[in-house]
Amino acid sequence: MYAFICEFFLEIKVEVYEPFHIFNMVATGLFHRYHELAHRVDEALGFMAAAGLTVDHPIMTTTEFWTSHECLHLPYEQSLTRLDSTSGLYYDCSAHMLWCGERTRQLDGAHVEFLRGISNPIGIKVL
Repeated sequence: MYAFICEFFLEIKVEVYEPFHIFNMVATGLFHRYHELAHRVDEALGFMAAAGLTVDHPIMTTTEFWTSHECLHLPYEQSLTRLDSTSGLYYDCSAHMLWCGERTRQLDGAHVEFLRGISNPIGIKVL
């Protein structure tokens, strides 16, 4: 939701695998690749800790997540449009950015009219 949610939570932690999963990796020959990748991740986390960036630092516990899609199905877009009570502007909460494409670019069409009325960032696909 564009105007109402600004960040999602992210957590980096060490996963403990059950012996069954390790057995499957050994049986399929993937254990060596897994071990190598886990070692590289461990080295990266060690470097970050040496630089003062631990997994408890706020930058490591949040992330921004953006979505975008063509404003194609108007009943769906309209049902997810909300009025922001702090600014008085309308936002389509189905994505952060909506765009006009080949199917929705008619200047006198309903899709362009809908996009004109919302305050989300808008993209235009040009071929």
